[in-house]
Amino acid sequence: MRNRPIQLNETQRAVLQALARLRFATLDQLTYWVEVQRPAVTKTLQRLLEQGFVEVERGYRPHIYQATTSGIRAADGVPPGGNRYYSFPVMAHQCHCNAAEIRLRKHYAGFTFLGRHEVYKLGLSPAIGEHFGRGDDGIGTFVLLDDYLMQPQRITHSWQRPHTPNTRYFDLDQGKVRRWSEVASRFVVAATDRYQYERHKSYVVKIPDNRPALLFVEGLWAR
Repeated sequence: MRNRPIQLNETQRAVLQALARLRFATLDQLTYWVEVQRPAVTKTLQRLLEQGFVEVERGYRPHIYQATTSGIRAADGVPPGGNRYYSFPVMAHQCHCNAAEIRLRKHYAGFTFLGRHEVYKLGLSPAIGEHFGRGDDGIGTFVLLDDYLMQPQRITHSWQRPHTPNTRYFDLDQGKVRRWSEVASRFVVAATDRYQYERHKSYVVKIPDNRPALLFVEGLWAR
């Protein structure tokens, strides 16, 4: 008997498209983006796991899902090159980034983080915790996400540091070396630890001009 060709339904395709963009996500985050009820997403993920389109890291709760290379291609995405092994801190940071994006959409309608390659095209080279996005208003927002106990001094350093552009994506003839402060009109510092949030709050009030907004994002995994 011949194997039946695999056909994706609308929910399966939506889950894969979300994972192709986010790379890693929890069940609740996928439920938010796919906009169907949680049991339906759970059932969909199980089916995608059986088809080899999704992988899951079960060593932590909540579990972390990611699309496989074939899953990304099925969603018309471009699989990342290189080694596909990712450490837990890398996966967790992306999930916290997802949580920050969802929270920021309550303040800036339609807010979405740009992919790394899109940021490269702006002449910027993000370091750990540095993210850039826009809402429906088109205003650029730099988000510094702290889920690793960073020092508060990094807030001003990240905002002002000069970037070395990735010349595969940015033509140096387009202009000088850039800084986040020259590209973003808004600056948000997000923290997943309440003590860190208070540390950053005390530091930010001492900044004379263009103080960043602060955002608390509940950590997904207890230390």
